[in-house]
Amino acid sequence: MGLYFLFTLLIYVAISESNNSTVDYNGISLQNEDENMILLWKTLFTKIDNLSKDNDKLRATIERLEDKVNSLEKCKTHPWTTVLRRQDGSVNFYRNWEEYKVGFGNPPEGEFFIGLENLYRLTKNSTQELMIVLKDWNNEMRYAFYDYFKIGSEKEYYGLKLLGPYSGDAGDALRIHHGKNFSTFDQWNDTIENCAIRWKGAWWYGACYESHLTGPYRPSADFIQPGVGWLKWKSDYSLKYAEMKIRLKAV
Repeated sequence: MGLYFLFTLLIYVAISESNNSTVDYNGISLQNEDENMILLWKTLFTKIDNLSKDNDKLRATIERLEDKVNSLEKCKTHPWTTVLRRQDGSVNFYRNWEEYKVGFGNPPEGEFFIGLENLYRLTKNSTQELMIVLKDWNNEMRYAFYDYFKIGSEKEYYGLKLLGPYSGDAGDALRIHHGKNFSTFDQWNDTIENCAIRWKGAWWYGACYESHLTGPYRPSADFIQPGVGWLKWKSDYSLKYAEMKIRLKAV
């Protein structure tokens, strides 16, 4: 009975922890899909199996957990693709339509934007998840996650066509931009005013923004509008770090 209790408790803790999906602010935690965890569990099952051949209850528990791991193995998540990064002000984001169309900057480690045409092609025929990672000047980090994300073609002004349910701790500052067209200072596609000129950037502007990750980079916490903004978290602030990344949604 002691052996049964020990291993059942051990597995219960492992499963309980794996069900608490968290975010490590460098991307979604892959606890449920992590290959090392799957291998670890399989090794544990083998060892327990050798000690439990005469214990029907423990064997039944192991079989249920093996089924769970096998199902997780079939649902591995896909890698993230970063599409925008702001971190040090080394790249000018106040650019024209053509530059935003093709992309610019210093990928993969520096500041850059992947390009609207590339982003359109990545989201055109597949369901993509969106993660936005933010950091303030005290190095506190927040995130916003959207279950799906899709933009239109150039003929549709690369509009923000689909934006799934939000989760996270940064606030849903992208929702107001859902359905809006992308605008730059030389191509005004929003409906209120030329927000790109007013706020020195480019975005899916409405009236004008609650999020603005392409604004001028400010080297301090003081918010001197415009800046790199996510107003649902910090309304009078220019952020130190911002990253947008997408990945193919697991089936």
